[in-house]
Amino acid sequence: MKKVMLLLLAITGLMSFSLQAQEKKETDKKYPVMTFEQTKFDLGTLHEGDVVERIYKFKNTGDAPLIITRIKASCGCTVPSGWSKEPIMPGQSGEFKVKFNTRNKVHKQHKTITIYANTKNGREMVSFVANVIPDPKMEKIRKERRERWAKQRAERQKKMRELRNKKDYKGHKDQINIKDKYSKDKKEEARKKIRKFPQKGMPEDVRKRKERELREKERELSAVDREERLKEREKRQAEMEKRKAEKERKRAEVAKKKVQKERSKLEKERKKAEKERKIAEKKAKKTAKEKERIEKIKEKIAKRKKAIDKITKKIAKKEKKLKKQTAKGKLSPNDIEKREAEIKDLKEKKIKLEEKIKKLESKL
Repeated sequence: MKKVMLLLLAITGLMSFSLQAQEKKETDKKYPVMTFEQTKFDLGTLHEGDVVERIYKFKNTGDAPLIITRIKASCGCTVPSGWSKEPIMPGQSGEFKVKFNTRNKVHKQHKTITIYANTKNGREMVSFVANVIPDPKMEKIRKERRERWAKQRAERQKKMRELRNKKDYKGHKDQINIKDKYSKDKKEEARKKIRKFPQKGMPEDVRKRKERELREKERELSAVDREERLKEREKRQAEMEKRKAEKERKRAEVAKKKVQKERSKLEKERKKAEKERKIAEKKAKKTAKEKERIEKIKEKIAKRKKAIDKITKKIAKKEKKLKKQTAKGKLSPNDIEKREAEIKDLKEKKIKLEEKIKKLESKL
């Protein structure tokens, strides 16, 4: 008994753990979110025959690409179009048009448009309302048509009542001639089945019993046929839904691959941009260093030029002074030699500075 209890506890623990894991997976899954600028339009008052177009704008505010598989309206008078077949990335916007034809749609109208997409709910709803003023000509035609139909129905019912009140009422055989909804094949089948029982020489109660049995058999057969048809229809619908689901799955896979390609492309472009940025930074550093070097050389040249200007002024002063003093005879030959030697040294210094300036200029 204890072992059984332990086993049960272990199984319940495993089941709860798996359920928690599933819940966690579902909560971790990311979905796109369609945020509409306006989910309901009021088209106001329209006249019958007008064709109105409205644009529904939306934005993907979710965390995954939005894929719209189809958009369906609640009525054939409303035609949606122009939605993007490509995935709409998070943060991107989209739109689709809705055309509303007011022909044979009068008075208050409320139409809904269903968007089938890969959102959490699987579909989103938008709508619009309008008040359509009927066209007098069309209203007259509709009134005449209603009156004609009512008249035909009243005549049919009257004939049926008259038939039922007759003494020689033959039931199904007489109804065939009145009910217009039976097709030719059905009429012929019914006639063949009734002809099986000869009318002459058969007692009335036997004939009625036989006809009742036949009707019951026909009802049973029709019920079986109906069930079989329903089963076939359900089977076809299941197959169609399966095909649709397969198509949507394939479409989603294609969209996923496209998104992955775009991501890889964006990654490559980002890496390329990063490389170009680094190269540009290196170039900028190089140019900055070159500018600094040139500036320093220019500063040195300017300093040396200033020094040359000073030396030239000094030489000019000394030569002038020497000329004056020699003309007056104040200086001895030794003093003259000394002064000339000083001037010569200054000139040599000037030449050296000029050579240095030439070297610096060649570096520019």
